[in-house]
Amino acid sequence: MQTFPGRLRGLALVSAIGCGIAGVTACGSGGAATPPAVQTITVTSVACDGSIATTTTAAPQSSGGSSGGAFGHPVTPQIGGGLATPTPAPTPRVIRGGAVQLTSADGGSTIVVPVGTSIAVQLGPAAAPFCWSAPTSSDQRIIEQLTSSSGNDRAGRGSFRARTLGSAALEASMDPRCSPPCGAASMQWRVQVEVTA
Repeated sequence: MQTFPGRLRGLALVSAIGCGIAGVTACGSGGAATPPAVQTITVTSVACDGSIATTTTAAPQSSGGSSGGAFGHPVTPQIGGGLATPTPAPTPRVIRGGAVQLTSADGGSTIVVPVGTSIAVQLGPAAAPFCWSAPTSSDQRIIEQLTSSSGNDRAGRGSFRARTLGSAALEASMDPRCSPPCGAASMQWRVQVEVTA
């Protein structure tokens, strides 16, 4: 009969070891789970006019490895069609009304216009920290640049005129304005213009 209490003590010891392995909550202590750590990210954006704005965001930090997303690799914006992956050349859009307006959605396209056509470009406004550059013509002899600007509203605007027969491109870029650099990539906007009689 002397060995029976000894066996009970041995079982109690095994039970205590099991509790240590299973964790405090499994043993009925009612301990609360530890909340996830919070990661704070501060981004300083430089607007088109040179003004500076600072944005601070906080989100739970995962205990595992990074899988992209909010704090993973930066997401590169796409401008217009056909710029993310190589695609067949789009069918040119023929303009006959003497005037046309182009937006960011027209990126990667080709338009055909007669001599004398007015071309207005309205890009954006872009979301911070990106900023549109002023649109330009690749050949002033064919597509004359009348006005071009990049405003503090992060938009790019321009007005152009088809002067003579030929081919030229209207171009702009959407660039990140971050300090320190935020790793985001610039994106190019381009519309090919074919000028006909």
